[in-house]
Amino acid sequence: MLDDSQRYPPRAQSWAAAITLAVLYAFAVVDRAVLSMLIGPIKKDLAINDFQVGLLVGTAFALTYVGGAIPFGMLSDRFPRRNVIFAGLLIWSLATIACGFAVSFTVLFLLRMLVGVGESALIPSAVPLIGDLFPPERRSLPLSLYQGMANVGGALATFAGGLLLDWSFRKGGTIELAGHSFSAWQLVFLAVGIPGLALLLLTVKLPEPRVAKREHAALPGIWDFSRKHRRLLIFFCLAFAADATVIATFSAWTAEYLVRGLGWSKSEVGAILSLLLLVPPILSHIVTGFLVDRMITRGSTDAPIRLCLIMTVVGLPFGILVYATSSSAVAILSIFAMKVFIIPSLQFAHISLQQFVPPNLRGRATGAFMSFISFFGLAVGPMAVGALTHYVLKDDKALGTAMVYIVGTALAIMCPCLWLCLKPMREAVGEARRQELAR
Repeated sequence: MLDDSQRYPPRAQSWAAAITLAVLYAFAVVDRAVLSMLIGPIKKDLAINDFQVGLLVGTAFALTYVGGAIPFGMLSDRFPRRNVIFAGLLIWSLATIACGFAVSFTVLFLLRMLVGVGESALIPSAVPLIGDLFPPERRSLPLSLYQGMANVGGALATFAGGLLLDWSFRKGGTIELAGHSFSAWQLVFLAVGIPGLALLLLTVKLPEPRVAKREHAALPGIWDFSRKHRRLLIFFCLAFAADATVIATFSAWTAEYLVRGLGWSKSEVGAILSLLLLVPPILSHIVTGFLVDRMITRGSTDAPIRLCLIMTVVGLPFGILVYATSSSAVAILSIFAMKVFIIPSLQFAHISLQQFVPPNLRGRATGAFMSFISFFGLAVGPMAVGALTHYVLKDDKALGTAMVYIVGTALAIMCPCLWLCLKPMREAVGEARRQELAR
């Protein structure tokens, strides 16, 4: 049996890897989320409706993100995870740059699918890698930091997208670059995609865990584990599928809702929303990551789910109020509350998976989990909002009403499912701890 000094790298090396992975995740979210700031110009230039926008924002990305997460998770369980991350980063960066040259809905849809292929490699490789580099009682904080960088990416996408759009509109709406005329939204894709290529060098220095994957051969297989813990996995996946629906819907449509429903300008959305996307959730991730580590150290093996349930109940009314108010002040307060209590909640899923899944299955389990929740969150959520406004409510200005329906329903599903996870979570964590200590 190995002690912690033999099982895990030095703490400084582990933290350097966690920070590197967090930076990569932030840029992944920028490439994914920036389209939500470009809805108006893209609708005008490509002559598309809200339903088609929903397909671009969510479904196109999710189709391949869902399909790619499981095979990339399998690869990350068998090969060096840094190599899988390198390949994904190269694919999604080049695809984002190519979006800047799209001239039709079909081309942009296909390129957004390719972005999803690349990004589907990151979480199934990065999250298990962090889990392998830290002992159980110190995993929550680095995993929280990693998940928190999604908010940094969202803030950068919102802020940079708003500034670039306003700047290009002041220049006449088109920019000449290298002999080619780009629309404002095309220029934004180029600006956010190019930095990803520079980040490829960071992946080369990512470490691998000291315990080789072949030493995990005696641990249970994915099907045996799934059958034994099916109750936990069912309610766990349902809870966080609803959570992902809220997060994806919020990310895809909130900026546009503030423009349509409350009359904000794009620059106001970029400046104010980026602050709300950045500061509250980062603080929430850090504090809750610390709290979960403390709770686990004190013996609370269901700590991630328990804390997530409490925060969701507190944040639920604000998730509805933000889209039901006509007051900008109330909307800002509600968004702040959502970013503190609801939007950071996906970190608890990643922490939980690294606690109750055996080390030999973490890549596949994370990939399968991301596939499931992404289908509902990314493919269904944003598209459902567009479908409600265009086909049911038949009014683009009814965007807030559509958001209330989708977000309210998802949060109402999430709470009881989290409650039903608590007991089986404690049982599964105890079993996984015994297996990990036996390595």
